[in-house]
Amino acid sequence: MLDAKTGECVWEYRVGGREHGVVSTPAYADGVVYAQVHDALYAFDADPRDGKDEGIADEFGAHGTGYDVLWTAPIKGRVYTSSPKVHGDHVYLADDAGVHVIERASGKEVALLPTSGGIWSTVAIHQDRLFVGGAKGLHCFDLATRKEAWVVATEARVASSPAVDTDGRVFFGCDDGKVRAVSASDGRELWSATTGTKFNQTPALADGLVMVGSFDRAGVVALDPATGAELWFYAVPDVPQVTPGKDSKRTPRASVRGTMVATKDRLVFTSMNGFLYVIRTDRAAVAERLRYRFEGGDGAPAGGGGGGCLRARREGRKRPAEVFRLAPR
Repeated sequence: MLDAKTGECVWEYRVGGREHGVVSTPAYADGVVYAQVHDALYAFDADPRDGKDEGIADEFGAHGTGYDVLWTAPIKGRVYTSSPKVHGDHVYLADDAGVHVIERASGKEVALLPTSGGIWSTVAIHQDRLFVGGAKGLHCFDLATRKEAWVVATEARVASSPAVDTDGRVFFGCDDGKVRAVSASDGRELWSATTGTKFNQTPALADGLVMVGSFDRAGVVALDPATGAELWFYAVPDVPQVTPGKDSKRTPRASVRGTMVATKDRLVFTSMNGFLYVIRTDRAAVAERLRYRFEGGDGAPAGGGGGGCLRARREGRKRPAEVFRLAPR
């Protein structure tokens, strides 16, 4: 945990080895950090400097400095890349068994929402509905009854985390290269659009656009949320483009595959070429505002308070977080 103003390490919880790594992004709510570590969900005190508790080591021999573990909840299944989601009095975390519903106060698991095989997706919640991608489609659960309301079946895996807009439209991508929009109420398909050959990230919604990174075209595609029509394409500079549906086994060096952060008129994303990009997102034109070199190609920006934090991951190497602030226009 870093201090946002100074970059100083407030506390650290270290894990050893790839088999015991942290594979997803932690969640924060009301002074508590929720993180998947090993085969459990941990709740950490976000600011343990009050001196009320002391950090403890767990059975895996993990150790660090200054952290407080509030509780741990065992997760029996395998967590791929799904991140915890906080909503109301519960935390939701998906694995290959389904979506675990865990009480925030105690860490007790109160329900399991079953799905179609392994889940790479992080859940999205809109009003009284929960949405999550699975191995064979997009699932929707009623949070009140904890029963499945509907499922959109797909032939390919839905590794993309869904995004829901204020009009009740759910947007998600699939490994068949299509982005789909369905109705949150009944799962009815509104449109589908082919953007490439593979899709495994959350669509970014802002400025009347649905923006998705292209795994094989090496760029960002903006779609009309009402029709799915392509409005513009931003090509990452100096990278040969790949025709959608072709060369599916080739991963361009500058593919865009991480989570993107969207604001009213700007989009922040990283590329596998090791650069972070900030582009304007108005409908008429796309203009690059910033290109920033960072260490490692598998990072994702996280926005907040007018700035962002970039995390870069690379096996076997310790990479510091790089924190930056975007100046106003």
